[in-house]
Amino acid sequence: MTVRLFKSQAFLLSVGAIVVFLISLIFASYRLVHIERSLDPDTTEDMLWAITQAQFESLRFADSVNRFINGDTMVQQSDVALRYDILRSRLSLFETGEPKRYLLQLSALGELERYINATSDMEPEVQAIARGNTLAETQIRATAQPLAMHLRDLANKTMLRERDRARALRDDRGRTVIELSGYMLGVLLSGAVLVGVLVRSRRDVMRAEESLHRQQELSRMYRTLVSMVTHQFGSPLAVIDSSAQRILRRGTAMSSEEITTRTTYIRDAVSGLMRMMQITLNAARLDEGELSLRPEETDLRRLIDSLCDRYQQTEPERRLIVDTAGLPPHVYCDPTLIEQALSNLISNALKFSGEAAPVRIYGRVEGDSILLSVEDKGVGIPADELPYVFKEFFRARTAESVIGTGIGLSFARNIARLHGGDIEVSSVEGAGSTFTIHFPFGKPPAQRS
Repeated sequence: MTVRLFKSQAFLLSVGAIVVFLISLIFASYRLVHIERSLDPDTTEDMLWAITQAQFESLRFADSVNRFINGDTMVQQSDVALRYDILRSRLSLFETGEPKRYLLQLSALGELERYINATSDMEPEVQAIARGNTLAETQIRATAQPLAMHLRDLANKTMLRERDRARALRDDRGRTVIELSGYMLGVLLSGAVLVGVLVRSRRDVMRAEESLHRQQELSRMYRTLVSMVTHQFGSPLAVIDSSAQRILRRGTAMSSEEITTRTTYIRDAVSGLMRMMQITLNAARLDEGELSLRPEETDLRRLIDSLCDRYQQTEPERRLIVDTAGLPPHVYCDPTLIEQALSNLISNALKFSGEAAPVRIYGRVEGDSILLSVEDKGVGIPADELPYVFKEFFRARTAESVIGTGIGLSFARNIARLHGGDIEVSSVEGAGSTFTIHFPFGKPPAQRS
């Protein structure tokens, strides 16, 4: 059993889906981390700003030196010294930390350091600068202007490097998006496969549970039927056996009246057995769909009167009250099935009520429905058992001592539903019951155009 489980298609499919799901998830997570790292702040923009500021300050320093030496009163020696200090502070940024590492990667640190050292060496000239000293101006400009030009080239080189980096990053992100889409598709497909396997497994389990429940129910019904048939057929068979033995023992010594009585007992018992067998067979045929509906215009009044006459002939001591004046002349139904359903209800009413208690059968029209009721003053049905009276083989506590199959009411309800209607019951234990069949006045649903 275990080996078969591990070799089953559903199990292998589930394992494959889980493996694909995990692999896709791992690679997707890896690429997401890669993207996150690529989005970390880069020093290129900071470097470009620092280089541009240093270039700008070198030009301003050279300009302030030129204006001071040429006699511009708006520029003092302190202004020149300030511009020089600002320039040096800007250049000092490139000597440590990330800017220095960036310049090393760019292979530009060595040349820039020479310019930085040359700028630092100008400090004595800057401090001794005087108006009209063109030699000092020439020396300072010889260092400041090349520095500015070098910083310009360095800024251009930095911009080109940033452009290449941005292009490479854009291409990498495009590839990553495609990869992530593939991984996500793998996750979705494997998830869909897993869901499909789980749904199919659940359906298989539900079908197995339903089949098991059906088999258990059939087994229970079979045991109930066997037990019920054994019990219910026992009484008629006992009557037949008892009468037959009496006839056998007495033989020709029996009077004609006693023979008639005994044979009547036998015939009644056989009729009861035949009736129970017919009800059981018809109910089975109806459940299997072998008993089809054959509706036609039917005189229900005549059908009910004829049915009650037959019961009156077999049980002349019983009192049947029939009221069919409320029925229309013709009703569209299957007369054979309706007669069978009514016969079951009347038979039950006679069995479960005393010989002196009347049984009332009446019909009427309410709206577009025909209602046929059978009312008795018999033992009734316990309130807690009313919901189960139409289940096959169910017999109420008050019916245990009376011969029956437990199929008649279920069969009657199926007939009513076959006609597009149903059957209802109202009962009080010890006071009697009323069963009412109702179905549409016109054609049943299967026959309507």
